[in-house]
Amino acid sequence: MTNSPLAEATIVGAAVGLAAAGLRPVVELQFVDFAGPAWNQIASQLTTLRWRTASAWTCPVVIYAPWGGYLPGGGIWHSQSNESLFTHLPGLRVVVPSTPRTPRPRSSTRSPPTTPPSSCCPST
Repeated sequence: MTNSPLAEATIVGAAVGLAAAGLRPVVELQFVDFAGPAWNQIASQLTTLRWRTASAWTCPVVIYAPWGGYLPGGGIWHSQSNESLFTHLPGLRVVVPSTPRTPRPRSSTRSPPTTPPSSCCPST
């Protein structure tokens, strides 16, 4: 696809739908600074799908989003490092490479639960 608009909510929303359908999408946000418009899709859809379906569905999405002050002249919209916001979302793994050349994670959050809490799904 060429010449498409940058619509982060649509990019992440489509990835959630593809993952729910059984695919394993990898999507890129141009900068992590632009994750704000996609926040609802990430926090309310992507991270809770397994929990909301009693582990019947998973949502294996990879979101690649560069961050940090590596872009000269990027200003406030291209040099933030707000990855810490994502570490507060249960069900989401955050991986930050140690260096640009070594993709080993420096930090990672909790893994998503394999089964939902018993209080979320009343027995029938």
